[in-house]
Amino acid sequence: MVLKAVLKPAILFFILVSVAAGQISPNTRLLQRSEWDGAIGVGFHPDLWPLSFQNSLRFQEWKHATAIMYGPSLSATFMETVTAGGRFWCISYDPKPGDRDTVFSDIDLWTKYQLLDEPVSISAGLLFTIPSGDYDIPHPSATGKYNFEFFSAVRYYITESFVLIAHLGIRFNNDRKITSGNSKTEIEGETSYQAGGGIIVKILQELDLVGEFNFETKRYCRQERDEEALLGLRYFLAETANLSGGLGIGFEDETPEWESILTLELLL
Repeated sequence: MVLKAVLKPAILFFILVSVAAGQISPNTRLLQRSEWDGAIGVGFHPDLWPLSFQNSLRFQEWKHATAIMYGPSLSATFMETVTAGGRFWCISYDPKPGDRDTVFSDIDLWTKYQLLDEPVSISAGLLFTIPSGDYDIPHPSATGKYNFEFFSAVRYYITESFVLIAHLGIRFNNDRKITSGNSKTEIEGETSYQAGGGIIVKILQELDLVGEFNFETKRYCRQERDEEALLGLRYFLAETANLSGGLGIGFEDETPEWESILTLELLL
């Protein structure tokens, strides 16, 4: 009852604020993963495929470690209905106790196809990881294994300036090794299930509010599920460039206790 009493006035307030603020572009995504969206990117140059290039920096505070992650990502849209992209991270991992180690993550490669554009944008896609990651650190982005994921996503415009986004997914995780001191332990991979959603609200012509919540069942035996809420802002430096930042809070051991995200995106 208390939650409903808070949410209803808040949603009404954001809708009223967003009415006069302008239209949210299909290129504007949530913070965690850009492919978890029903929309397909649009471009600004008639002779080029729409391109998105991102540089991201993350600081994560885990229960027994801290991690600083930097990585680029690139995506392109083909034939107006197909998007493909990839990303990787350079991870500086500092366990407690232990020595700091700097490694590369696995490489994520993904593609998605837009099934429907109006009145609701719906897409379905596939992601797989190339095992370039170093399993010497127990970070979820550095498994050193092939993993596969199927996902679907939806985008719905309540108004031109108020967007709802949701996704569902299933991920097949291979067994991986975890290094602890001088010993290496192999843990059994499981099939995990994903769900999440969020909102994007244009509060000013150059400023969007972004909020999301993501959930995933456990990827490996003897581990917990993943739950994280994120809140952030995206500021448009120009039509083809934006800067976004946000703060995430985790609710399980397999999620960072908190993390900060800063991303510069360039669009063509």
